[in-house]
Amino acid sequence: TDSINAPSYLTLPSEQEEFVRLAEQLAERGQYDTRLDEDTLARYVQAHRFYLAFTDRLNLAEQNDADSTELARLQRVQDSFFKQCRACAADLGLTVTARAKLSVPAHEDEGEYEL
Repeated sequence: TDSINAPSYLTLPSEQEEFVRLAEQLAERGQYDTRLDEDTLARYVQAHRFYLAFTDRLNLAEQNDADSTELARLQRVQDSFFKQCRACAADLGLTVTARAKLSVPAHEDEGEYEL
């Protein structure tokens, strides 16, 4: 994990810190290969930040009684970033469903799966 660095296009310190934090956690579980997963993790970090930003904008618009056209536009953008997050998270094994699909070694003694 000493060689984990955020890609240069993650320019915000918060993005870089989140990238390194998640990469280290994934590496500890053997689920991170710098060469293969770096871009997917970076896209996840950015999409997650944008999702949160548009969620805040949507909440503020609702509180200020924005018109339905503006609310619908913000919801579409928010949903787009949510889908990007979800796709990247699934690719990295960050969702419950993705983790369930990871191979689970069987017990040699009992022939059962260890959870």
